[in-house]
Amino acid sequence: MALRSRIVLVCAAGHSIMEVSRRLGIAPDTVRTWRHLDGVRKQASRLIEQSLQEWGRVGQGAAPAW
Repeated sequence: MALRSRIVLVCAAGHSIMEVSRRLGIAPDTVRTWRHLDGVRKQASRLIEQSLQEWGRVGQGAAPAW
């Protein structure tokens, strides 16, 4: 978990996969995996939030947007 956090933080600072790999002393594929999974998690969170907002509007009598 600590390694994943370091990878995500260094990537968030704008460094390339190769730079993150070099700085943390890990394989570039490890960086790619966690960078990808963090992006997927963020996208899923946005979709969930949008769905909850839409359901809130439907619950107030608005028609669904889909």
